Amino acid sequence: MKSEKKSEVKSNEYRNIGNEAFKAGNGKKAVELYNRALMYAPNKSRSMLLAYSNRSAVLYKNEYYIECLVDIDTCFRLGCPPDIVEKLNNRKQLASQYITSAKVIIDNLLGICSKFFQIGNRNAEVPCASADVDVVVTDGVPKITAANDIKIGTVLAVETSFVACNDETNIVHACHYCHNMSFNLIPCDGCCFVLFCGERCKQTCMREYHSIECQIMEFSKASIYSPMGKLTFRGALKFVGLCDTWKEVIEEAQCIGKKRRLRSTATEMFDVGNKLSILNYEEDHVFVYGSMFLSCFTCASVIHTLEGLPSYFPRPVRERALAKRALARILMYLTLFAVPTEVTLTLWNKKVDLTLTQSIPNHGWYPFIGKLRNSCTPNALIMHLNNRAVLMALQPIKKGSELTVSHMGHYLDKQLTPYQKNYLSFRLFGRVCGCYICSGEWKTKTKDCVLTETQLADYKEYILKYDKGLCLMTMSTAFPKLCEAMTSLNDVPFSTEYMKLYTEFRKYIMSVEQCVTANLVFGAPI
Repeated sequence: MKSEKKSEVKSNEYRNIGNEAFKAGNGKKAVELYNRALMYAPNKSRSMLLAYSNRSAVLYKNEYYIECLVDIDTCFRLGCPPDIVEKLNNRKQLASQYITSAKVIIDNLLGICSKFFQIGNRNAEVPCASADVDVVVTDGVPKITAANDIKIGTVLAVETSFVACNDETNIVHACHYCHNMSFNLIPCDGCCFVLFCGERCKQTCMREYHSIECQIMEFSKASIYSPMGKLTFRGALKFVGLCDTWKEVIEEAQCIGKKRRLRSTATEMFDVGNKLSILNYEEDHVFVYGSMFLSCFTCASVIHTLEGLPSYFPRPVRERALAKRALARILMYLTLFAVPTEVTLTLWNKKVDLTLTQSIPNHGWYPFIGKLRNSCTPNALIMHLNNRAVLMALQPIKKGSELTVSHMGHYLDKQLTPYQKNYLSFRLFGRVCGCYICSGEWKTKTKDCVLTETQLADYKEYILKYDKGLCLMTMSTAFPKLCEAMTSLNDVPFSTEYMKLYTEFRKYIMSVEQCVTANLVFGAPI
């Protein structure tokens, strides 16, 4: 297996190609190539500093002045080469002229939007969820239900992923740990394969799993292709790291899945802050034997590669054998039964103020939201703030009703063919569905939807008063009115009027996501 090492020569090669792209006016390609130059640059080397400097030039040219200043400051902090000091100081002075008013506007919007996804009182057993959510056990099966009557638009949970992985197409544009698509990505000090949005994510990722992953990234890149495989690898590394000793890993590995769910508390089952939550997935997938056969080779390769790290497994022969067996058990269980959640981000071309949706999703494990019952007509919606998943009520939910989501995306957001829907359903859950949503029959019901006089009046009231262009500054009054109108039309979800309100609902959500996450792009969706 070819070893990829930090190299000024290779870094300079990418930077020079990036220079050509910049001269040709292709800022998007230039930033991508400068990011690759940073990946290969030895820490604090001249090649690293020149990559930061050149990237700041692209950002200035494309009017990303705040991001330009961040790269310039990084270059100075790491020890700017004397021959480019004057050039960077001039660029810094020019960029600084543009940011005062822009920063004030951005800070004001962020202040408004950051409150949008806040939770009031939290669930005592599952801290990522609100007190409006309850965990009940019926016949030994846990269910997530409404503890109170819940209105549309209520935030029910905000959960950070246990582990996450970027799609291959997003790796050079996004943070390895949190998915954030930043123009100021920084490289890993050890390997040549990942970038981070800042020191905080970098240090957190190193502490949780990347300190081990970093040492065998060549193997990971060459042998683990699927999102499920990457999540399993990182999740297992994080789980082992959270255990105090290998003895604890060996003991916990003896009780997973159904056996553990029968004895676990709600915290152990659903709290992302509890390491045991990833050992509490249901073992209800069918047709697992083919996957089991294929996965065993990857799991064996992971363990064999980890054996090459001198200090990973315990030294005593018997304990070492038990540790490897325990890790293999955890890897196989996670591969077969841990359901990944698609993470589709809202992107922002700030230069032309264009909001976009990521075309190729990333993935993550969410021990609470990821275990909610799947429904083709969900009463709650999953949204994403980088590696944080937000659960929001989409229908009025009566006290005691089970919370449901669509892990494949809402049918009004993802216009999938019946074949695509069933393929995705089988891949995620091992089964297909022939309901009127999955078959596409719901589209024929639109003409049969007739609004009552009250519903029509509620719809017109919202449209006349608030449908005058999206404005985050007036969101505090407009969004509640929108939710009231959607509540009124909740029993006619296939009507053109309801679909119009749902579109407005999603526009508001996307605008807030855009402001909170600041996932920046140059052009079309990544």
